[in-house]
Amino acid sequence: MTNICKNPAVRIAAGIIVALFIAIVASSLPGTDPVKMISIVPRGIAALGYTMQTPTEDRFLINKSELLNRISALLGGRAAEENIFEDISTGLHNDLARATGIARSMVKE
Repeated sequence: MTNICKNPAVRIAAGIIVALFIAIVASSLPGTDPVKMISIVPRGIAALGYTMQTPTEDRFLINKSELLNRISALLGGRAAEENIFEDISTGLHNDLARATGIARSMVKE
């Protein structure tokens, strides 16, 4: 772990930037659910923060472009982390798992 990552203030600032980038990507793409809340407060042992999107209506079918936009929103944090720190971490593992699940479902179903 580099010295910059050990500094709690830097980690908090990084979390804010990554969460905001995810929210910006999610808000700018058509067919994604609106961002309801952003938290950079760690929750339990898994989440270091999150961006919550909630659907505005019940949906039973989602088209391909909407699924691709959801994947793009999920990977927005990874892109921000790589651009800001020029490296990636395991902090966004849940986003990667969810994006992989969507892509796998698109192929299998």
